[in-house]
Amino acid sequence: MNRSLYLVMAGLFLMSCVSAPTPSVAAEPNIVIMREDWDQDTIPRKSQVFERVLSTLKGAMGREGFKVYDETFVTPNHKQGRVRRSDEELMTVLRGITHPPMDVAVIFKIYPRIERMNIMTQVNALITGRLLNVSSGRELDNFEVTLPQAQSAPKDCNRECVIEVVGRYTKILAQDLGAILVTKLRRHAKTVSENLAAFVGTRGSTNLSRAFVLTFNGFESEDQSVIEGYLKAFKGYEHHRPVLTGIRHAEYWYEATIDQARLEANLRKMTEVMGVQARVACAREKCTVEKY
Repeated sequence: MNRSLYLVMAGLFLMSCVSAPTPSVAAEPNIVIMREDWDQDTIPRKSQVFERVLSTLKGAMGREGFKVYDETFVTPNHKQGRVRRSDEELMTVLRGITHPPMDVAVIFKIYPRIERMNIMTQVNALITGRLLNVSSGRELDNFEVTLPQAQSAPKDCNRECVIEVVGRYTKILAQDLGAILVTKLRRHAKTVSENLAAFVGTRGSTNLSRAFVLTFNGFESEDQSVIEGYLKAFKGYEHHRPVLTGIRHAEYWYEATIDQARLEANLRKMTEVMGVQARVACAREKCTVEKY
């Protein structure tokens, strides 16, 4: 048996000797709802229509047990009230939220639908959006909802008039959208209360994948192969890929259904079992392990 495999198996054996953690109730993902209006055809995010939809969505998901946070509350250091934000700005805002860190972003926009007729104007509304995995930027799902039928408005109904008509029916739209989002979030963030903690800790985890950048400095080549063995053995492991490797340096893209605190604890336990002294530090989905 080669040394790398022996160390991994020995480490797993030693960890298994520790009293097993008790099952706990699984944690729901942290969710933030963001309004998007970069497209000039959409209704501006500062309108009452957006506020009504936002309020209804937060209520619908909160009643289902999801942890939904207000964007304004969790971004106190960002300039508030900006409109027509680009995708790049949205992602910058999302990744800057650290207290608490966000797992899923619900990003939506509202389009008025107008059909000019000889004697009147027909008005409808379309809400479209997407669910994003904040740590990886991966789109989990998309959605859209519209009113069952268009509503009548005066023939000369201008944009302000159209927004007012849409506003009368936003509760219907938001309720339908809330039901759709709850279903989609349950599918992508399915929780299992019987999950045991991985190696250390007792907090449950969601099945939502998170992406991390792991950096190891000062480890020799044979240590790196041992480390990769541990990364694969950690509970919740899905995938990893070397990004940059050298004689004493290695960086990995690491995906797993694990929270950052537990991953950091696992890395600390790994260095202890390997018999090396190292500093482990994690922040914003980036972990660095520096061998003394």
